[in-house]
Formats: sequence, C-alpha cells, structure tokens
Amino acid sequence: MRHDDPGKPSTLTRGHEAESRAADHLVQQGLTLVARNIRAGRGEIDLLMEDGPTLVFVEVRARRARALVSPLDSISQNKRSKIIETATRLLQSRGDWQNRPCRFDVVAVHIDPERRTDRIDWIRDAFHGE
Repeated sequence: MRHDDPGKPSTLTRGHEAESRAADHLVQQGLTLVARNIRAGRGEIDLLMEDGPTLVFVEVRARRARALVSPLDSISQNKRSKIIETATRLLQSRGDWQNRPCRFDVVAVHIDPERRTDRIDWIRDAFHGE
C-alpha cells in the first residue's frame, strides 16, 4: 500500500518543473529552445537547444538543495551512452543536422524543500560522444 503525500509533487511533476526552469535559464543565457522531451528509438533528450550553430543535447537533473551526489555524478555511464545513442539517432533522422557541431550539457535544478529554485547549475560540454 502506498502512502503518497498529496501535498508533495510527484517525481514526474518535479522533473517537468525542472525542465521548464532549465529551459527558461538557457534561453535567458542566449540559447534557443528547439524541442522538449524529444524521442528517438528507446531514448529521450530532455531539451534540445541551439547555441549559435551548435546543437545542444541537454540532460536535466532535479536535485534537492542538499543532495549528496553531484548532478554530473548522478548520470551513469549507461545513461550517458543512451543519451549519445539517442542524439545519434536524431542526427541521422535529420539530414540538415548531420554536419552541425554538437555538445552534451547537463543542467541541475537544485530545489529547496519549499519547492523554490535554490540555484541552477549549467555544465557545458559535460560529456562527449566517443
């Protein structure tokens, strides 16, 4: 039997809120939002952005303000490989994207217990496709 707190947002709700906050932050930094939750194969890219000519594949992490594990450390090698595979499939499906420079960023939205954004950390070029 589950005992969910009706006043506590679900993980999915927190994830969507974090993605919205991350997208807003990146737009304020000059990037352009191309798509949210874009799927290819079995994977999904949280945010697809443009930074000038560069396509930016963004993984968003919602973290409690005092989380013990850093946002970057919370992304396993398996998860990184899946993100890279998904990005590769997207690039292959769009001929106009195939020759553009790309990078993989991570945005951590640190949320305090009252659900206000404590801070947003943007890690550019967080990992690379091999």
